[in-house]
Order: sequence, then C-alpha cells, then structure tokens
Amino acid sequence: ALDGNNKQRLGRAAYKARVWYHGPSFAGFAWNAATDNAGTTTWTPGSWSVSRALTHAWAPLLDKETRPIASAGRTDRGVHAVASAVSFWTKRLDVDVADIERAVANSPPGRVGALRVTHVTSAPHSF
Repeated sequence: ALDGNNKQRLGRAAYKARVWYHGPSFAGFAWNAATDNAGTTTWTPGSWSVSRALTHAWAPLLDKETRPIASAGRTDRGVHAVASAVSFWTKRLDVDVADIERAVANSPPGRVGALRVTHVTSAPHSF
C-alpha cells in the first residue's frame, strides 16, 4: 500500500534520478563484471562503470544490499550523458531525495552528478 506521500510500496521506497557523467571517466554505463567486481574501492578514470559509481555514492544512505539500477538507455565507454534517466529502490523508507543528491555531488571528482532525484510510486524498468 502507498502512504500519503506515495513514498512506499510494499515496504520499499523507489526513486528516479536524472544523472550526467563525463564519458572518458567510466568503463561505460552498464555494470561490468570485469571492472566492477575487481574489489577496489578506489576510483580511477575508466576503472568503474557509471552504475558502480552511482551505487557507491548512495550506498551509505541505502540498505546494505546493492540494488540494480534500471535505465532508459546506456552508453559505451567514453560517451558522455546529460539528464540520463535511472531508477532504483531501497527498503529504507526514511531517505530524503536531497540526501541522495548530496551524496552523489560529494562523491570524488570526475564521477557522476545527479541533476534531480524524485520519489516515484514504483521503480520503473524503463522511461
């Protein structure tokens, strides 16, 4: 059931974000087992996917499990994006969108930025 603010559905909160990123800084948008599972927590240009950078930025705010990010599109290595739509969810119902935006903005330079984060009634699979 939804609460009065449409923030929870079946015990989870869903979000939509518009993100930007500098393409040469990443190994493409999609999670990549070869680069993202390397076990490193230190980002270097081209070593992580955009998905890994996003989940790393907001992980301290969300629950411990890494959730997949759904996106309307994705880019290859070296390709920039502006206002790319992504969605994700968490079992934590007390996370504010401003905190997510701030976490992404405060992630190390060269990674990724969130233009806007909003609550949605459920995490869409495409936009």
